[in-house]
Amino acid sequence: MERVNNEDFLRRVAKRAKFTQADTEILCEALLSEIKEVMYEGKKLAIPGFGVFSLMLHKGHPVRFSTEKKDLPDYVVFSFSPYPTLRR
Repeated sequence: MERVNNEDFLRRVAKRAKFTQADTEILCEALLSEIKEVMYEGKKLAIPGFGVFSLMLHKGHPVRFSTEKKDLPDYVVFSFSPYPTLRR
């Protein structure tokens, strides 16, 4: 599967929305910042027709780095669950 880089993505969004590429970049940065902030507040963000962004707590567990054993503490990861309409 081919990847679309950030510049190409912003160009495509700008064309579709009929915005300048600079305005589109500002909008996308604001959107992503707001998504992160909502999740850091411990909330889920559901975008209808797209999916749900959330944080998931992973329990700590023992890990082995070469011969050394350590306990990894609990940690949080970003999660995205696409709506069924996006799944193929």
